[in-house]
Amino acid sequence: MVYNSAPTAKLDKSWNNGITTNQMYYRKSAIYDLFASFEIVKGTQLDFSVQNLTNVYYLDPLAQSFMPAPGRTLRTGLTVKF
Repeated sequence: MVYNSAPTAKLDKSWNNGITTNQMYYRKSAIYDLFASFEIVKGTQLDFSVQNLTNVYYLDPLAQSFMPAPGRTLRTGLTVKF
């Protein structure tokens, strides 16, 4: 789980944001991820992951724009060692 709290301070003084990017305001969010890995046979591994399991709309607190973070993302992978 990743929890992002909303900003805890308001940067409203001219010396806070005159040169750098303005402070972004966003809502707090809790993001849940899931990961599983299975060894099918010796040397063969299947991976499965889900990021943002609950498909929450949120803004990444480190982003410099109001572009939302990705929604629910599914990934699979197969690793074979020989």
